Amino acid sequence: MNNLTRRDFVKSAAAVGAAMVIPFSKARGANEDIRVGVAGIRGRGDGLVNEFHDLEGVRVVALCDIDSDVLDKRVKQFKERNKQVVGYGDYRRMLEDKSIDIIAIATPDHWHVPIAATSVVA
Repeated sequence: MNNLTRRDFVKSAAAVGAAMVIPFSKARGANEDIRVGVAGIRGRGDGLVNEFHDLEGVRVVALCDIDSDVLDKRVKQFKERNKQVVGYGDYRRMLEDKSIDIIAIATPDHWHVPIAATSVVA
């Protein structure tokens, strides 16, 4: 039986993640923004949206939250800053948007795997 340590797992996961990013980074033009969709925009998700705003070359283009009041409020804030963003109440609809490059998942823990698994095949 092969005993996989946590350290080995993290190293392997990091290597796989890096391998997935390298082809993507070469495919994008130097002057193109990375377009981000954020699933879950309360708490940590709200912080992520703010962090993405501060990054050069990154643009939040989609927000997703099951709470329509929270979603509507955040979409309105974007529009007040003359920023275009699309709001989704269902993550599956957001994953259908082919203009999104990256999905940031900031939902409660039990939603991480379904969203991540669906986004891989989207």
